[in-house]
Amino acid sequence: MKYSKLALLISAALLTSAGAYAGSNEADVSQEGELNTAVVVQQDNSVANNATIEQLGNNNLSTILQTETTNSQASSNQEGNGNTSLIDQHNATSTASASVKSVGDGNDADVAQEFFNGENAQATVNQMGNGNLATITQNDGDGAQSTINQTGSEDTAEIYNHWSYFADATINQSGNSNNNAYIQQEASDAASASLTQNGSNNDGDILQNNQNYGGLGSDDTVATLEQVGNGNIGLVEQAGLSNMADVYQNGESNDAHVNQAGSNHDAQVNQYGLNQTATVTQMDFDHVATVNQSNEGNTATVIQSTVTPGNGEGNPANGNIATIDQEGMDDTATVTQAGFANEAVVFQGEYSFDNTITITQSGHHNYAGASTENGRLSTVTVNQAGHHNEVNSKPNGSNFYGEGIGAGTWGANNIVTVDQDGHHNKAYADAADLSSVIDIDQSGHHNEAYAESEWGEANEIVIDQTGGNHLADVYVSGDGSNVVYVTQTDMNNSAVVSSIGFGNTVTITQGM
Repeated sequence: MKYSKLALLISAALLTSAGAYAGSNEADVSQEGELNTAVVVQQDNSVANNATIEQLGNNNLSTILQTETTNSQASSNQEGNGNTSLIDQHNATSTASASVKSVGDGNDADVAQEFFNGENAQATVNQMGNGNLATITQNDGDGAQSTINQTGSEDTAEIYNHWSYFADATINQSGNSNNNAYIQQEASDAASASLTQNGSNNDGDILQNNQNYGGLGSDDTVATLEQVGNGNIGLVEQAGLSNMADVYQNGESNDAHVNQAGSNHDAQVNQYGLNQTATVTQMDFDHVATVNQSNEGNTATVIQSTVTPGNGEGNPANGNIATIDQEGMDDTATVTQAGFANEAVVFQGEYSFDNTITITQSGHHNYAGASTENGRLSTVTVNQAGHHNEVNSKPNGSNFYGEGIGAGTWGANNIVTVDQDGHHNKAYADAADLSSVIDIDQSGHHNEAYAESEWGEANEIVIDQTGGNHLADVYVSGDGSNVVYVTQTDMNNSAVVSSIGFGNTVTITQGM
């Protein structure tokens, strides 16, 4: 076994230094090959330290520095050529431990556990392929643990924990090459992050910054991002207390972005297939967002935030729930909710193509369910502002689109628009077959409108109710081209319309 002159000199110096202190420092350096460099420095009031460097190939460089290092351990093991490993455990590294292992060529690892590093600080880097980069920095320490495992080539991984109270960060990149990962948890009370990427050319980022800083573990911020396949992009940003985020992507060229600010949010994004895009933005308190997308080319956007002007400007939004499930191709769903206890459910089925659903709710206790099935180029738009509004399934009737789904289309080129403003409004809409239009506009108190275009092409149903205590129930079927207009304003109006056949026209106007 060959030892470099530098390693022998350092080992001798360390052994001499160990005799001057009451502790038992130990350094073990073993090098085989040519032009390898190893430096071990353990100094100041170091006690019971352990540093090990093994290098078997050529042109490898490994440096271990431990300062004021009580009970510190550092180990670097490199096989192959041109690998670089640096471990720096600084200041009072009482319980810090770091280990780097690189098998292959041209791998680079930098581990620094700085300043006080009390409690349970640990860092582990394993790189098996070629040309991988890894950086771990854990500042103050506490319960911080960080693990980077890269199997493949040309992968990049970075972990930073700042104050690191109960921080736990894990990056696993496996299989192929050119994956990029980045985790940063700044003041990090009780923060935990895990990022796993399988495949090639994936890009994942997790940023967490809580606002407690008390070190008592009251911040339960957790983020998990897993990408399987190639060319996926995932980003989680969380600022505040007790936020949770879970992103899972299986396929290629999917993009998921979760941004949560405030407290007690939960966001889950699952994307399967190709070219899916999901964006979740949640602010204020207690929001829940779930996005499931499969097949290809779907886009989902969820925004749950502060109440907009006109509905209590500047008031925070609490307890909103948004669920988007898209199984077709090139569908788009957008849910925007501000206020309290709003809920929106969007479902676009397996045979839904190029359809668009938009739900916007402001106020209190709004609910909206919308769906597109078996067709393309249909549009569903629901706008609700006020109190106790609801777009749900048909009362006391068959639930064609699923439980809780109201505004829906079955077919192609259909348009459904529901606009409700006021108190205690309800609406049900259904446009089936081809090129049918349903437009419901309600403003006032105690309004209810049910509309169906069950069969036939180019049917049109328009209901406009303003005032109080209105009810309109419309049913249209037949060969198509049926038109129904219902306009009701003021007082206790009620209208029931049934039109079956072809080319029928019904007009009802009541009140002032």
